[in-house]
Amino acid sequence: MTPHINKIIFESVKRALSDEFIYHGTSKGAALNIQRNGFLKPNNTGEEQPSIYFTKHFDYAKHYAISKGGK
Repeated sequence: MTPHINKIIFESVKRALSDEFIYHGTSKGAALNIQRNGFLKPNNTGEEQPSIYFTKHFDYAKHYAISKGGK
């Protein structure tokens, strides 16, 4: 991941947090890939612009993760 993308992600998360948590729902395979390679490998997203989604709602992230085969 490039330093520029790291900075953008860090600043976005920092703004969203204040005194709250944010969540990212994903599948088990994707979670393992995040642990190995970081949140985003822009050349592997399949999208024109790489993106990462977070939510302040635990239930929404959980629902999304389950729909992708996660827990």
